[in-house]
Formats: sequence, C-alpha cells, structure tokens
Amino acid sequence: MALLRKLFARKAMDGLSHVSERVFVFNSCLSIGALDEGAHKDYLTSTIIQLKAGNPHASLMVVNFAAAPTGADAVHSLLGHGAAAVVADYPSRYGGCPSLPLPKIRAFLGSCVDWLVSGHQRNILLMHCDGDGAAWPALAFAMASLLVYIEEAAPERTTLDAVYGRAPAELLSACSVLDPRPTHLRYLQYVTRLRDKGALMGMKQQSFVLDCLILRAVPDFDGSGGCRPVVRVHGEPREPSADVSSTEVLFSTPRIKQQFKNYKQAESTVIKADIGCQIQGDVVIECIHVGNEGHEQIMFSVMFSTCFLQSNMTFFTLEDIDLPWNCNKEKFQEDFKIEAPTWVLVDPNLAEAWADDRSMTKSEISA
Repeated sequence: MALLRKLFARKAMDGLSHVSERVFVFNSCLSIGALDEGAHKDYLTSTIIQLKAGNPHASLMVVNFAAAPTGADAVHSLLGHGAAAVVADYPSRYGGCPSLPLPKIRAFLGSCVDWLVSGHQRNILLMHCDGDGAAWPALAFAMASLLVYIEEAAPERTTLDAVYGRAPAELLSACSVLDPRPTHLRYLQYVTRLRDKGALMGMKQQSFVLDCLILRAVPDFDGSGGCRPVVRVHGEPREPSADVSSTEVLFSTPRIKQQFKNYKQAESTVIKADIGCQIQGDVVIECIHVGNEGHEQIMFSVMFSTCFLQSNMTFFTLEDIDLPWNCNKEKFQEDFKIEAPTWVLVDPNLAEAWADDRSMTKSEISA
C-alpha cells in the first residue's frame, strides 16, 4: 500500500495524474462533472501540447475507453493536430458488465508493456475514458491490471481499492447499475496468473457445456420471501466475430405457460435452472427477478473466463457476485452460494443436442 501511495503521490503536470512510471491518466476522467465537447477537446489538446513540450523526445500513446463506438470523438481529434498521439481504442463493457474480456485484457497489457519498453524507454502512456465518466469502471480496472501486471502494485484488492479511490466514490455507482468490484477482483487475479505464467498470448480455448445454475437458498426479491428468477447467459457469439468484445445471449430461461416459476423460501431451499448451452471464453451470467407486472429487477451478475476453470464445478459466494448498489444483502441468506457445473465438450456440435435431450449421458459429450 505504501508503494501505491508513493506512485499516486507523484506530481504530474496540470491536467494529468500520475499512475506509474511514464503512465498518466487525464484528470477529466476522475471527476463527475463532464466538460462540453469543445472544452474537452481544448483540454486534451492543450494537455498533450504541454506534455510534448516538456518531453520533446517522447512519443505518446492514448489508451481510450469509450462507452460508445469511437472514431469521431475528442480523443481522435488529436490525430489531426501537431501534438499528434497514437490512439488505441478499447471497449468499456462486455455483456453488460463494465469490464474487459480476457482477450482484450491480454491485448491491452501487451500493447502497454511493448510501448513502455520501446522508444529508448522514453515513450509515455496516457489513459482516458469518456468525459461523462460512463467508462470509468473499465478504465479503473485497466489501471489496476497494468499496475498488477508490471509488478509495481500491492495485492489485487488493495490495488483495486487504491485505483477506485482516485475518483469520487459516487462516480463508480453512477456508471453502473451493479457494483463491479467482485468481477474486477476476479479478473485481476487472472492478470496475476497471466503475469506469473508469462502467457499473455496463445491461451488454449476449450468449449464447455454450462449444465445448469444452482442457487443454494432462495433470495427474497418479491417482499414475501421468494423470487421469480430468469437466468440469462451472455458470451462469445456462436458465429465468429472480428470484435472479441461482442456478445450474444446464449441462453434465457423459457416461459412456462407464459409465466416464470415462482420460488418461496418456505417451500424450497434450492433453485435449479437447467441451461445446457455451450460456453467458451468470457461468460456473463445474469439472474433477474420478474415481478407480477413483468417488471425486471436484476438480482446479481457474475462474469468469469472458462480459461481459468479448474474443475467441473465452479462456486460463487455472495462476495463473488456483482450486486445492485442499492441491494440489501439481507435479501440473500448469509450462506448463499451458487454452483455452476460445466463439462468439457468432446464435440461442440453436441451442445444443442444435450440441451434438447437430457437423456444423453455426460460421457457422450464431455471429456
């Protein structure tokens, strides 16, 4: 923690805050009040001109996290000025979660490290997100992952808390319906494992079947000790896409007689949702309560990567899932637990057959 305080305490020039050696973040990303488009463009341009003047032999790269498709925003206008900088774009969400999928994380870390060690170690890295702060959670995670990967940082949770602390606490909650910290912490632990293995590229991708989702204890989201859950699974598109951050809904709980099943704590201690869909890479599982009027209220979300599955059964506790900011944890029992059984596919073409015909044995489709 002392090292983080030392790093963050280093004074940068006006308009920038120090993150690490030759790594800075624009101050506009750390505040709630957004500049209008013209003022934002002037601010970015003047800041980079000042930085170039103080570092005439340095080349600049701006890592940009945007809430919407990029290409015509203020950051890209820098390419048209004398104070030009390389701009690298990254998404700010994956399957509704304000984080980066593992392939983007690997690309981001590889690009940043290569940039910092080249150019006679004079290159400077600048980090930026949308002026309205919508992409701040993804930027905060990226800052923490870079600090963890280059081994300048304290343990993952301490690093994450220190980075979040750079901006007002309300900025994080204003940018996301759910508290993304559990997912961010899980992916920071992935980054540590990538660093320890020295494996930023070439990770083996296997296909799995997500058999079902089991909730051990019924959450209370209807005010009467129960809920009407709908499970949605978001993941990599079935058809290959050039955009590794794109997702599609792989599964959604079907209606039975135009309704979803209602579970009560007095009647059941377990909720089991049969799924049977193929997953690979980064997966987001959402569990939503559907009220009597059809109003949807998200109960929790969890994002993980199949590259780091260690067994056929993955467990998540209440501390491991992303909850709504205004969610009272008393809605969940203290020992609440989620189980997600998965199976490695021998033949990915059998995934749909397994979903349709549960009489098939798991040995017929799994390794």
